[in-house]
Amino acid sequence: MKLVLYVDDSELCCKARDFLKGQSLEFEEVDVKAPEGAKRLLKRTYQQSVPTLKIIRSHSIGVLADFDEELWRVNLQTMLPRK
Repeated sequence: MKLVLYVDDSELCCKARDFLKGQSLEFEEVDVKAPEGAKRLLKRTYQQSVPTLKIIRSHSIGVLADFDEELWRVNLQTMLPRK
C-alpha cells in the first residue's frame, strides 16, 4: 500500500501530517502550492481541497479529502493490511 498526502502550509494540513506520522505510516508528501503539485492533486484525485490523502492498494484506490481524525483513523484501519 502507498499513501500520498497532498498538502499546503495550513494548520489542518500540519495536523494531517502529524496524524500520519503518529500512526507510524510512511507517505509521500506533495506540496500543492507548487504548480505541478496542484495539477497532480486535481488529475489524480479529482479534488481541490487539502489535505487530501490518496490510498493506493494493489486492487483499489481510496481518497480521503479534508482532515477528520476519527474518519481517517477508521478508514485507514479498514484499508491497512492485517498483521
